Amino acid sequence: MEEQQQDDEFMMYTFKVRHCGYVHDWKKCDFAHHGESIKRRDLKKYYYRCLHCHAFQKYGSCRKGDACQYAHGVFESGLHPSRYRTTLCRNGTECKRDICFFAHNHEELRLLS
Repeated sequence: MEEQQQDDEFMMYTFKVRHCGYVHDWKKCDFAHHGESIKRRDLKKYYYRCLHCHAFQKYGSCRKGDACQYAHGVFESGLHPSRYRTTLCRNGTECKRDICFFAHNHEELRLLS
């Protein structure tokens, strides 16, 4: 598997999904920490679409929890395989985001099968 594909796989299926287990600055860690707001559900374990959950957007929580079929938050939506790097970033190679859900050149674009 090419390096870019490995990076994409990590971002879509592992980033902020698996728990870290260490006490340190969670903002600089690729893994999830207790109480972290950008923790995501494991797409290999829970099915959900990239579309935002209206309840989660409005109230910050959803009564369906992990059983909800919609994305809980920006990271679940933006890192979803049907959305992640499927369109170009409007800032291209000048992008300054720490985490960007978009491709910065045509080589980074992912084609959906």
